[in-house]
Amino acid sequence: MGKEILYSLANDEHGDLVTANAAQRGRAYFCPSFNDEIVFRMGEKVRPHFAHKSLNQDCSPETVLHFGFKRILYERISKALSTGDRLPIQWKCESCCSSHRGNLHKRATHAIEEYNLAPCRPDIGLLGKKGNIVAAIEVVVTHSPEKSTTEYYKNEGIPLIVFRLKSDTELSRASEEVLSPDLVDVCLNPKCPSCNEHMPRLRLLLIDGKCWKCKSPMKVAALRGDAGYECEFSAEHIALANRNGANIKTRYSKTVRDRYSANTCRKCNAFIGDHYLFTDYVAHDQYPRTEMDAGYYCPSCCDDPHDE
Repeated sequence: MGKEILYSLANDEHGDLVTANAAQRGRAYFCPSFNDEIVFRMGEKVRPHFAHKSLNQDCSPETVLHFGFKRILYERISKALSTGDRLPIQWKCESCCSSHRGNLHKRATHAIEEYNLAPCRPDIGLLGKKGNIVAAIEVVVTHSPEKSTTEYYKNEGIPLIVFRLKSDTELSRASEEVLSPDLVDVCLNPKCPSCNEHMPRLRLLLIDGKCWKCKSPMKVAALRGDAGYECEFSAEHIALANRNGANIKTRYSKTVRDRYSANTCRKCNAFIGDHYLFTDYVAHDQYPRTEMDAGYYCPSCCDDPHDE
């Protein structure tokens, strides 16, 4: 079936949502959107699903998927808010390329489905103690929010959380222990003082390698950023690397005709150029390595890395 969307939700006779995987033959089920009767189907070549007894041109599996995911997520959020439980959330940030984790309930006290803002109506609105909206959740199956809607959220400082669904099998995402939306318009990293853009994380790699010339054991240091930008060593990072076994010195390279900081063998004094640092050490899987937090950096303006 691939990513085909089927009717995977129905209401039972009590009005409770039931997934197709939990449905039983012979029981009555109803469409969550239009409340007309639907039937449960299960076969060897198709996963369990529901189907309308008669054609309903106003209803679609996409509509039911959107409704069901929104309702399951809303009920989970409301329950966690009432009990005071944390609701972990993680996302890949589009601003800094880092992965963030947080608590969806950090600022919210209650949630409302189809919350009515004047210009738009988010699927779920998270509200704070004073009744102010602290986040908007949108569930996307076929249509993304209008540009005017996303601009409104941004201009009003309302964080936007988006779940994009391509199959009814993704209903389980609403019940995952840690929610993983496709977009969270929030970055937890600090901004660069020069360009005011959010900065990615920077890590110091310490690689247990060998000298390319004399083959002696050699601790090799390298910097790696979340945005894929390899920045130059700052004085602070050189000190940190050398305290942890590396030997970074200022050397002259005939290839680039300039002096720069480079990993240097303590035994034969050979040093590793920037190109070979990546190809022969950073990208070489055979060498064990450890990582250390090294603050933040700005790939946009190429400023020196910023410590926390």
